[in-house]
Amino acid sequence: MQMLGAIAAIGLYLFGFFTLLQQVKNATVHDNKTFSLIFSAAILAHIITIQYTVFAGQALHLGIINVSSLIFCVIAIISFIAHLRRLEVENLVLLLLPLAAISIAAAQWTPSADKIVTETGLIIHIVLSIIAYSLITLASLQAILLGKQEQQLRSHNFKGIFRYFPPLQTMETLLFDIILGGTVMLTLAIASGFLFLDDMFAQHLVHKTLLSLIAWVLFTVLLWGHHRRGWRGPVAVKWTLIGFMALMLAYFGSKFVLEILLQRP
Repeated sequence: MQMLGAIAAIGLYLFGFFTLLQQVKNATVHDNKTFSLIFSAAILAHIITIQYTVFAGQALHLGIINVSSLIFCVIAIISFIAHLRRLEVENLVLLLLPLAAISIAAAQWTPSADKIVTETGLIIHIVLSIIAYSLITLASLQAILLGKQEQQLRSHNFKGIFRYFPPLQTMETLLFDIILGGTVMLTLAIASGFLFLDDMFAQHLVHKTLLSLIAWVLFTVLLWGHHRRGWRGPVAVKWTLIGFMALMLAYFGSKFVLEILLQRP
């Protein structure tokens, strides 16, 4: 069942990518239910897969590869909800679909060290963190697309799929909406860490705590600057990507060293 779910999810994500690509080119995204059905089926298959990789037994199995797949599943769900609400997220979804497929393949066929979590408080902290990571990852993807779109606009030379993207102002509005949601969830994740973890500044957590706080400050200042100073464009893209890198290093940096390089959970 696990293998079947993984193959189905990968196939559906890739099928959805090519379907959506054609719909974007033909401007039929909001008139055709085909992609919505494919996307929902892909997410369902993805959820079935992570039931065997992340939620096996009555614990969370949090190896770096498993967590990557889980985060992309959460991103897919968030994107699907936005798609159903007719928000203009098709550009983001186009970038997401192949990445989600890759994350499933990696979780299915790449061995990694495992960390099993059973404590309720810690699970709450982890779930909030994963949602925050998912939203910030989505914001970073949007920032990349926004930066590329603005670059082509300045050169008056739109190429490829960027010719079909929403207006720049719409892209920026969506970016800051996602950043706001991600910052709120990151605030809750950090607060739950101080609440549920015995010592957030223990030696094995201090770098994660500091980097997470740095990311929180960066996103908070960016939101303030956008609201009070009108920060946008390249400034927004740069701050978003720096904050994303800080947050990803907080979690994936240490896990990569321990699990991939040192082969320790």
